[in-house]
Amino acid sequence: MVAPASAAAGRGAALPLAGRRRSRSVACAEECRERSVSFRLQQGGGAPLFYRPASRIIRDLGVLALAAHGRQHQRAPRVLDAMSGSGVRALRYSHEANASFVHANERMFGEHPLRANLEPLLSAGRARVTADDAVDVYMRSRLDGSLYDLVDADAFGTGQPHAAEAWWACRTGGLVYLCATDSLTTSGSNPHQAAAGYAAVTHK
Repeated sequence: MVAPASAAAGRGAALPLAGRRRSRSVACAEECRERSVSFRLQQGGGAPLFYRPASRIIRDLGVLALAAHGRQHQRAPRVLDAMSGSGVRALRYSHEANASFVHANERMFGEHPLRANLEPLLSAGRARVTADDAVDVYMRSRLDGSLYDLVDADAFGTGQPHAAEAWWACRTGGLVYLCATDSLTTSGSNPHQAAAGYAAVTHK
């Protein structure tokens, strides 16, 4: 779900999450391509990253939302990609939605392709790569005032830790794009897990 920042949301109002089921990822021997960008899933001897081509439509919606937001506010937006993975979202926000700057964060271990995938943007001063916990990044953004027009939080499993905290990094009038692989729960199809993981009661 893409939702605009507001005073209420800034206080931590929990919002529904757009979800997607986990399915088998693919491995690209050399390069993967999605829409206008190319990227690698593996660096050196590191393990290949999870990538689900069928989720492209979710990334399409994020790009469209950011492009519309930029036109509405007549500025090139800043983006935080809080769990960047391979960097495909960060690349697409830059190339397809005219993002002026993308902060790609990923808890990286060992050899990881994220920095190499974003190297052209890094060289141009249009990107930053960090390897921190996403919630720490949200808080740091709030404290130092480096807020973003769009915060993309694509969580594996539950998105609950990001439902409130992601707003800390979002400027007033900006967007938070929350996704999670736990779509059965967030869609209301698993009421027991909804109560345990989200303290929520489902209505269908």
